[in-house]
Amino acid sequence: MELLGSPDGVFGCSYAKTTVNLACRGDNTNQVCLKHFKWDGDAVGIPFAHEKTNQAGNDPTKKLPRRCFCNPLKGQQTADMFSSNFHYLVLHPDILSNPDRSFLQGSQDAQSSAFNRVLKKVLTTNVDGHGVPLCESKYGVPIEEITMYSSRKCAHTKLN
Repeated sequence: MELLGSPDGVFGCSYAKTTVNLACRGDNTNQVCLKHFKWDGDAVGIPFAHEKTNQAGNDPTKKLPRRCFCNPLKGQQTADMFSSNFHYLVLHPDILSNPDRSFLQGSQDAQSSAFNRVLKKVLTTNVDGHGVPLCESKYGVPIEEITMYSSRKCAHTKLN
């Protein structure tokens, strides 16, 4: 699939894996800066001061980093967030010079729109023998209904 190694594909993979691994909303993914990445052994942690139930961010326990563990032994089957982010950094080395800027480039709306465009490309590439996207023919879900929001909700359901 030509999308996989393209800049759009690398962005989409990095955005999706960061959002799902942190179990956060896309808006929170958009606010992650390079300075937020805290290494601790075999994990990278990213602190979030606020949550849906604590918008002010005054609970000190919520400021503890959410840990994402890397597992290079699983190869392509892993949800290894940082390998995707490494590929993104290779394409955008200027991010390293400004760790206070959002890790993923562009405004929050632009990032969400870019991810949804990549997601639509992936969904339209994976089709059955009749050219119908698998999400529709196999699962009965129209492409228009699949976004980062629905992906995150499904991931949370699976995790729970």
